Amino acid sequence: MVAGDENKTEDVRDTLRTLRRVLQASAPTAAVLIIAHARTGSSNVLQAGDNYSAGNFMRGAKALFSKVRAEIQLAPGDKDDSNHLVLACGKSNNSAKFSTRGIIFDPETFTYTVDPTFSVEAWRSDVSGERRNQSASVADVVAVVREKCAQPGQSMKAGEICDAVKEATGASVRTIKTRMAEGVTAGYLRKTEPKGSYALGSKPLPK
Repeated sequence: MVAGDENKTEDVRDTLRTLRRVLQASAPTAAVLIIAHARTGSSNVLQAGDNYSAGNFMRGAKALFSKVRAEIQLAPGDKDDSNHLVLACGKSNNSAKFSTRGIIFDPETFTYTVDPTFSVEAWRSDVSGERRNQSASVADVVAVVREKCAQPGQSMKAGEICDAVKEATGASVRTIKTRMAEGVTAGYLRKTEPKGSYALGSKPLPK
């Protein structure tokens, strides 16, 4: 709660001074977690994890951003699925910033898990409406292998996977090969014979 107008720097600063005085008097060793609204709209969502626009992600005056020691940003991860989120670090004065990642909320257990298929590039392309022209995710690669290798024992050559994913997404071969390697590491894909071939792994993609 801001004592005044959240868009006015002085009002936000006065509120923070009041909060600091309360803490110094009653709980001087306590840590403070301030929860603030982010700005809405796709152009603002894109600013999550963007070092150039970190101070602009939060709604209201930038005084709050300048005063806090660290800022964690939470943004929508999928236009149609509110359980997919993006977690980013807008500021960290006392340590290195963690890398932007996708997380998935489980409404049954009320827990969050890291999405190993998340791609920042693909997510930004989704938000900007250019998904099919810029990047590819691990899920895109796995979808191609699943479609082409529906029967046990079937596999695909790396070149075939690259061609199919490139046609579907427009991503570069280098990006697709990176996603393939990530898929193998996560267990969604596995390397198989003949050399340079891939098949579905033992781990299914999270829904």
